[in-house]
Amino acid sequence: MQNKNISPTQIFFLVLFTILVSLFFTKTPGSGNMDTWVSWIEKVDTLGLVKGFSATEADYPPLTLVPLLLSSFLSQTFGIWVYLAIKIVLLVFLFLTVFIFWLWKRDFLLSFFLFFALLLNSLAHGHLDVFFAPTLILALWALERGKWVLFISAFMLSCLTKWQPLILAPMIAIFLLGIHKIGDLKKIEISALLKKIILPAGLIIALVVLVFGFKPLGYAIKNATHHAFISANALNLNWILTYFMHVMSPEKFGPLVDGRSDVIRTFESQYRLVPQMLFILTYLSTLAIFFKREKTFENLILFSLLGYLSYYMFNPGVHENHFFIPMVLSILLFAQTKKHLFITLFLTLIGNVNLLIFNGMDGVEISFERVFSGLDLSIAFAIMNLVFFSCVWAQTIFSKSANKGSTIEQPY
Repeated sequence: MQNKNISPTQIFFLVLFTILVSLFFTKTPGSGNMDTWVSWIEKVDTLGLVKGFSATEADYPPLTLVPLLLSSFLSQTFGIWVYLAIKIVLLVFLFLTVFIFWLWKRDFLLSFFLFFALLLNSLAHGHLDVFFAPTLILALWALERGKWVLFISAFMLSCLTKWQPLILAPMIAIFLLGIHKIGDLKKIEISALLKKIILPAGLIIALVVLVFGFKPLGYAIKNATHHAFISANALNLNWILTYFMHVMSPEKFGPLVDGRSDVIRTFESQYRLVPQMLFILTYLSTLAIFFKREKTFENLILFSLLGYLSYYMFNPGVHENHFFIPMVLSILLFAQTKKHLFITLFLTLIGNVNLLIFNGMDGVEISFERVFSGLDLSIAFAIMNLVFFSCVWAQTIFSKSANKGSTIEQPY
């Protein structure tokens, strides 16, 4: 889909509008995470990249620190405030994300939409998800074109910048195998898979482990998978559960604050086991159905979206900014075919509403009251989000017709 009727004058005004809005949001303070990013920069400046990564004791992969080092370089070279330098680097990565998407789809208006869909998460609130977006989009472009080494290299870079893209890996693996039943495994040329996919991935992992060390990497993975939050401000099942934990056990978890629910931290299995099981069952069911479906690129994006949303809707410890990937995937899905317009609009809207409800426009100040007639509207949004996902998931999983589209040449 290309915009053949958009004039140069219209493009000029849209670009000018984008630049002005970008300048406006570079002045927002961002979320409280901005202080964390600055503390990481200070450790890396003092100790170097490798020792600095170990010293952060963070739950992020090591390559997250590379763009932050660029922020430090800008701050020191040009004498600008380090917080502003971080915002500038975030903006550069946002523009790079949109540019790569435009090079792939050649759709200016959809690229413009992508920019504003991701603006609040990245530039306004200062989350770092946009750091992996250029390589993730590049990886999916390379996957569609059958450029296997470029795909696996770009995808691994995405995963080593933030862990969330790893959730898509099983879907991509099924897509790469291109089979519909276990008996077809004998048709796969193992040597080709080793050469084009497994070996490059293994070399990248080995290099990262060699440079940063196994222990710091293991510590980061452990921290990423052991968040004590039931829901970290994500509009999902666990946010609804959080609300009722406040209502039913105020003596243990604290009461509602002026009708508002707040995050709860606990590792008690009675509050986490059912959501975790729902995530596992929903995710594995999505994988199983995709295994039987036609391996089109549209199906890959659709089932990857459903698999990731299974994580977002049910897994404990999910944060509000983790909705970044569904917004990207939903726009890619619409780029494949217009029939997914409603999914794209809903997910990009709810992803940004999730950010607005808890952190406002600037990442810190909330200038509105979310309680209406005694109801915390964030719970209403969470219920709507959960119902929407359930409907789309059920419709896709139980549909007997596979989405048609061009199949991709397999790497073997």
